[in-house]
Amino acid sequence: MFIFFGLISLLLTILADYLIMAFIGISVHSFTLWFILPIGGAILGAFCGKGIFLYLKHANIKATAKHTITSAILAFIGFWAINYFAYFSTYVDDESINNTFKGEHISNYMYNDTEPFTFKNYLEFQFETSESVVSVGGHSSGSSISFGKGYNKTSFYITMLGFIIGGLTVGSTVVGDKSYCDKCKKYMKEKKLYDFTYSSFDNEVMALEKALQKTKEEFDDFIKQERPFEEYGEPYITAVLTYCPVCKDGFINLKFMEPKKGSGGKLVWEENDKYTKKLPLSNEASSMIV
Repeated sequence: MFIFFGLISLLLTILADYLIMAFIGISVHSFTLWFILPIGGAILGAFCGKGIFLYLKHANIKATAKHTITSAILAFIGFWAINYFAYFSTYVDDESINNTFKGEHISNYMYNDTEPFTFKNYLEFQFETSESVVSVGGHSSGSSISFGKGYNKTSFYITMLGFIIGGLTVGSTVVGDKSYCDKCKKYMKEKKLYDFTYSSFDNEVMALEKALQKTKEEFDDFIKQERPFEEYGEPYITAVLTYCPVCKDGFINLKFMEPKKGSGGKLVWEENDKYTKKLPLSNEASSMIV
């Protein structure tokens, strides 16, 4: 069943890329950052396999290496299908090339006046003639630059690699690092409890363990306590309950959040798995918190 949903996302991705190329004039799969990073390929490759993981998440099926490999295969197929469909939809009308099926198909013309425009020769033509549009600050410069056949061919296969990488990593964006209850065959849910400063870690953990032995009302009062931060930008811990919605088994994730500079120099907080700790819970304690 997961393959069926993967095929749906594959077909939708191929269709979306074609429509954008034909009617907006943007080749999404060819978009690169700094002329080398295959951003467009990675995005489309991820969408090719995304259906697999959306289905797994909805059906509460644990994602495995089998699903990741299948997603990468679909992304690889998607890369070649998108390029073949670009060839299939390339027509010539009044000496102007279009992708809207107007005029005569390019296969009716000759490549280098010696061979018909097969898919293979179409790719060679693309390698020889493709130009790159430079964007600065998110705005097109309006000028095109030809880097030659060598660059275009290398960029083509780097884009293929981008598709595969997208297919391999899309599972982590859909399912992420969500914990799974093997007993109930369900993805576990999360419930944020409270934040506290990293400098008070030991004291807070001791207080948390004591609060877990009290009533639900007393525990709720504990997590609602105000915990002032010493200064802006200091690392902090966010306590998150991870639990199974069926059996209520769970644990508390003490996520270490550290500041990093984001766009515009603003501070953003990201989890550092290296310092994240898990606090095991009894079924009774977990059920009480939920």
